[in-house]
Parts: sequence; C-alpha cells; structure tokens
Amino acid sequence: MIPLTITEKKGKKTTERTILIPCLWSEVTLGQFMYIVQEKELDAVKLLACLSGLSEEYLMNVPASSLSVAANYVFFMKEVPDFTSWKLPEKITIDGVVCNVPKDIRTETFGQKIYLHEEMNRVITAEKKNIDAMPYALATYFYTQLTGDKKYTHDKVMSIIPRVMNTLAMEAVPVANFFLINWVKSVGRKNYRSLLSQLRRKSMQELITSISTELQTPSMHLHRAMS
Repeated sequence: MIPLTITEKKGKKTTERTILIPCLWSEVTLGQFMYIVQEKELDAVKLLACLSGLSEEYLMNVPASSLSVAANYVFFMKEVPDFTSWKLPEKITIDGVVCNVPKDIRTETFGQKIYLHEEMNRVITAEKKNIDAMPYALATYFYTQLTGDKKYTHDKVMSIIPRVMNTLAMEAVPVANFFLINWVKSVGRKNYRSLLSQLRRKSMQELITSISTELQTPSMHLHRAMS
C-alpha cells in the first residue's frame, strides 16, 4: 500500500488528507476486484474511488494537482496478471481472522452445501456472472470460523459479507472458485459436464477476458489524464 496525500485549500486554511491505495494486484481486496471487473463504464474517477475508498463526488472536487501522482500508483493495473496462477491457500485471512480452508467441502456441513446451492440457483436464474456468488460462498463456509456461531442462517451469512469483501482478492478468488467448482461436482454426474463448463466459462476465464479488455484502457486513460 502507498500513501496518497490530498491537499485542499479552503480560504486561508490548508488541509491534508492521507489515504492508502493499492500499488500491487496482491493488495487489491475482493470488493475492489469485483467492482473493477464488473463496472462496465470504468473511468479514472471510478477507479480511483474504488481503490481509495473516497467518493466519486469528493474526487471530482479536489484540486487536480492533488491527484497528479495517482496514475503512478494505479499504473500496476496495466500489468494484467494470470489469475489462474493464484494458488489455493491453506489459510485465508478475513477481517483479521485466520481461517482454515477446507481441503474437501464434502466434509463440511450439509447446511452449507444447501445454502451455496440456493445461492447458485439465484445466480444462474438471474443470468448473473458466477463471480457474484463468490462473497456468499466464502461467507457460508467461513461463518462459523469467523463468529464461533454454529447456528447460522441466511441472514447471518449475509451479515458478514462486508467483512469478506475486505479480504485480499489474491486469497479470496481461488478459495471461492474452489467452493464453486466443488459445488458443481456435487450436483451429480448427469449435470456435471454442462454445469462445470458454464461455471468455468463464467468465472476465471471471464475474469481474465474482462480484465484484459476493460481494465487496460481505463488505466491508460487515467495515466494520460493525471500526468
């Protein structure tokens, strides 16, 4: 993370605001990652708002000189990584809590399997991308480790999704993809091939395509706009 100081003048008073923004793909959170991948009209302001946590309105009204170095910080996005090379970790840190990643979800609870099944049905029915199911999958399988509560409900699972979204994407994406792929395997041999094909097409491969075509252009625009 790199500190970015924004200087503002209000009359005779000068104020400074320092924030931290990612300078490597490995520092991007799941929430930031999902926004960047799915935002169809990603521009310089939206990208900076996503990475900094500041509102678009705020960024639109700060002096241009305050953001003159921002392109140097977000320029890493031009270097699109091979997301399929992100390895499945043995542990994942969610909101400061280190959680063990299941090696086989068949050893996890039937309730978790049903919850993920219902979420995937919602995603497929709505013709959404399977990336939309990633936060719920993570929240479902790590709820008890995060809270110590074994009596989970759909609402309880939903309540910890904001914590999940702050997880590093480099850890969260391969773990969530592991859950989704194994869910497909669990639905039965009859539907395995078609569902697995659909899931893979709409998860990692889709992410790679989206990043390649939608991220590089906005980041280059950002570099020109802020230089």
